[in-house]
Amino acid sequence: MKKANCLLVAGLLAASGTVQAQSVFEGLSGNVGVAYQSYESKFSNFVSAATGNGLNVSHGNSTGAVGKLGVDYTWILSSKKTVSVGATYSLNSGSTGPVTITTLAGAAVNAGGSTIKTKQNVGIYVAPGLMLSESTLAYVKLGYVDIKSTDESVKSYSQSSFSYGIGGKFAYDEKSFVYAEANYLAGKKSNHVGGSGSTFTLKPSGYELVVGYGFKF
Repeated sequence: MKKANCLLVAGLLAASGTVQAQSVFEGLSGNVGVAYQSYESKFSNFVSAATGNGLNVSHGNSTGAVGKLGVDYTWILSSKKTVSVGATYSLNSGSTGPVTITTLAGAAVNAGGSTIKTKQNVGIYVAPGLMLSESTLAYVKLGYVDIKSTDESVKSYSQSSFSYGIGGKFAYDEKSFVYAEANYLAGKKSNHVGGSGSTFTLKPSGYELVVGYGFKF
């Protein structure tokens, strides 16, 4: 009987070790990454404060590499399934996309163009995951992002967007991992008043590709 009990205890300890190996991503972790972002704030319903007339607006994308910080907490639901909640913050602004405004007849309103510059974005998300192996986790993300922008008059705008993404984490020891993600933003329309008093609607959209390093606390 004692021998059987010893074998049972040994089996339980072995099973526990297996679960721990599969749970390398479990708990609280932080991450630091670099993202290549391409964002676009689509203008519409632009009305000039000077003339009261509607205007045509063309604009470029805001693109560039930015640093990102993140924190998340992961629960292991079963030997294969996980779920995480987390938050992200961009470390610096992306490059500026030009905005050129013309009258409906095609005459330039501002010869040099105007700009909207992304200053920061803060996001929260939930991410269901699937353990592909003891050291590999694949996941999908559903989140919400708040984007802060400024124009040339340093007037600040706040835009919000839903985000959707896929990613993977690859552990190489019990405390650290590397990760890669692709995220897409589908924003909501918001009404704004510019520094000159003109009114317009913005709708953000875009994508980002992220690679980074993560660590368990």
